[in-house]
Amino acid sequence: METKHTKGEWLIEIDHPESEPTAENKCHMIEIRTKTFEWICSVMPYGKKSKEETEANAKLIAAAPDLLEALIEALPAVEELNGEFQEGWEDTINKIKKAIKKATE
Repeated sequence: METKHTKGEWLIEIDHPESEPTAENKCHMIEIRTKTFEWICSVMPYGKKSKEETEANAKLIAAAPDLLEALIEALPAVEELNGEFQEGWEDTINKIKKAIKKATE
């Protein structure tokens, strides 16, 4: 499957040196970029979000390409499990397909 997102490993840089803390949370912006310093996005706390929650959100975003790749690779095996060895994987298969669709369409 061909994907359109920025290729390569996505990394997070917490407390980016060029950022300033927000008045509410005293938390610096978190940058998400590739190993070659291609900028993907910035994550900043909003409202009452804690620094920990903001960092967790950034980590989830940075993991997205790896998660998508894993789902794409796992889908055929899960479909085979459902068809040949045991039943009951329909909900899991539908969740995988929905997540792949959300990320690629």
